[in-house]
Amino acid sequence: MTCLVAYKDADGVVLGTDSQATSGDSAVMVASPKWVKYDNFVIAACGVAAIETMLDALRYEPEFNQLPSRTLKDIYVIVKTLRAYMKEEQYASGEAGILAFQGEWILATKNKIYWICSAFGVYECPKFHCLGSGADIAYGAMDTLNSLLPDMEGREKVKRCIETAIKRSVSCGGNVVVKAYKELK
Repeated sequence: MTCLVAYKDADGVVLGTDSQATSGDSAVMVASPKWVKYDNFVIAACGVAAIETMLDALRYEPEFNQLPSRTLKDIYVIVKTLRAYMKEEQYASGEAGILAFQGEWILATKNKIYWICSAFGVYECPKFHCLGSGADIAYGAMDTLNSLLPDMEGREKVKRCIETAIKRSVSCGGNVVVKAYKELK
């Protein structure tokens, strides 16, 4: 499992994550962040939804690749593409189709954060969103920081949320990775 936090600040979006990946009783540290910048947006993944799977789905979908801007205004094409890919590939552990898919995504632009749940519902998040086994802990930490320290820089808030999740959840661990994306459109 993991903890992933996306936060909107005045200049863009900040993403943060731990570096632990957990599957069953095994935990390993991963070297790269659990997100990737793709054109004018960032895709972050939690659960069985590997970054490579998302990018494969998007790279090979003609409808997506023909979009003029490929920004999150095209989010429904992205979701349709991911859903079709998961169903077609029967991406699951032993079961068929998207019913067994266990993952969530965050898609972000400069001004918006979207949560795509495992049933492929799309929800716009007002200020921040947290995913993974450490999400509840990170939510509590972010609510507290926003209430008590509203002027704290977004990068620092995200870092503290991930650190709190690592401290309080056995499913989170490793290093904290935080990046601000101010160049997104």
